[in-house]
Amino acid sequence: MRRPWSAVLSVLIAATPFLVSTPARAAALAWECDPGYSCYYTGSSGTGSRWVAPYAGCYYPLESWLRDNISSVTNRGHSRATVHLYNWVGYWEEIATIAPGTSVSYGSGAYANNKTDFICIDS
Repeated sequence: MRRPWSAVLSVLIAATPFLVSTPARAAALAWECDPGYSCYYTGSSGTGSRWVAPYAGCYYPLESWLRDNISSVTNRGHSRATVHLYNWVGYWEEIATIAPGTSVSYGSGAYANNKTDFICIDS
């Protein structure tokens, strides 16, 4: 007598190759950000944990997991929604300006990498 669970096991084994994530799928998720928003990533090239600014304005203080931990930014906001990143060095130093329609990735040697304390988005 054949047991019902063996049929289920056979189906799962046959489907396993389709359940495994492929590098092409993971790469397609990089820089994911809805139109009209700007997104901030803890990894380079739009990877890692992502924070989406809900609207134009200034954000300070940033959440602890994001503060001094932004490595890439994509700005998909409207034509006047320029993003400004600031670092506190005894005063607010503007370290980057990201125009609408632009994505930037800061490598480990880039001055702006992992230094953002404050974000302002033009309305």
